[in-house]
Amino acid sequence: MDLYERYGGICAYSAHWIPPDCGAMTVDHFVPKSAAPHLAYEWDNYRLCTLEMNRNKGTKEGILDPFVIQPGWFKMDFPSLQVTAESSLPSATARAVTKTIKSFKLNDETCVKARYAYLQDYMGNHRDFYSLSHDAPFLAFELQRQGMADREAIKKVMSYDEPYVASALS
Repeated sequence: MDLYERYGGICAYSAHWIPPDCGAMTVDHFVPKSAAPHLAYEWDNYRLCTLEMNRNKGTKEGILDPFVIQPGWFKMDFPSLQVTAESSLPSATARAVTKTIKSFKLNDETCVKARYAYLQDYMGNHRDFYSLSHDAPFLAFELQRQGMADREAIKKVMSYDEPYVASALS
């Protein structure tokens, strides 16, 4: 089975859908080939991801494997759309979450703008919650977990204005 099909086209690191025609999907070796050449052809070591996420990871080790992350370890702040470690985590887990966020640059402008674009489509009735859950599963999970899956609830917290994204990144 093709890796893209198996994971529904979702990047293992950004938790966003990768359009199949974008040419930016790659396969990451979670444990780098340089560190464990014997895992180079092991299916369990492959992670579907965008080219940008693969570049951000490089050969870094000590980051969290998306296959072992538990719900609630990462949280999203609304309205900034910044990803952080859940405050109730044990300190070692919180450090690993923070390292993972920094390694993948999950709070850089590109990632925040992508989250905002998905959210703007949802708030503007251009996509339903099912579609949001498919294309941006972490964003949808956090909206639901924080009681903001209803469009009106999230509209009370978020703005439609593009300048909002720039201010959230400052």
